[in-house]
Amino acid sequence: MPLANPELTEFTTASQAIISYDWTNIADGTGNRLFYGFTTQDSTGINEHLSTEAERSKTIETTGSSGNNFVVTKDFDLTAFNLPTTIGGTGLVSFCIAANMNIAGGTIIASATLKNNTTIIATAISETYSAQINGGKDYIIMPMTINETTFQEGNVLRLTIRLTRAGTQTGTEYMSFTHDPLNRDGTYIIPSTDGLTSQLKINIPFKPFN
Repeated sequence: MPLANPELTEFTTASQAIISYDWTNIADGTGNRLFYGFTTQDSTGINEHLSTEAERSKTIETTGSSGNNFVVTKDFDLTAFNLPTTIGGTGLVSFCIAANMNIAGGTIIASATLKNNTTIIATAISETYSAQINGGKDYIIMPMTINETTFQEGNVLRLTIRLTRAGTQTGTEYMSFTHDPLNRDGTYIIPSTDGLTSQLKINIPFKPFN
């Protein structure tokens, strides 16, 4: 039944949004929510998603292995918002990469981009990796400064992960990044033995009372 105070009525109605907050989020005003990146597969092929649930990903890693100046990239989408929702502040994104390069002058850069549909609202860029990553792996964790943005009903929050290889390919090379919420062993990143993680995670600050 409606509450006597109209403002409280509005608040209780808004709680039906897909984003929920625990007491700590409300008390400190952060509204932080953790999302995992993962993949599914249907008759059309592999699909990429974001979810607060630790789902079993169809694929553990995404890998590319050919071409000069080649790129490995995926777009991970959250389900469309049911109600207008605002985010903004400092987010945090983390995942692992593995790579092999056969030329000392080659470099690899990892980046994470957050979008409202196709409009960029935040970007984070890793350090530059060079020859020392040959056959190697690394854990990447980066802050993201997110412009305050209101997602309207039907809008989609998208996280794009991108590995960019600069230089001329020589021999067999590859780049790979992880996205398995259950932290299973992949082909290149093997959490059970190498102490790394196969998860892709992003922590996003929502505005609980906007």
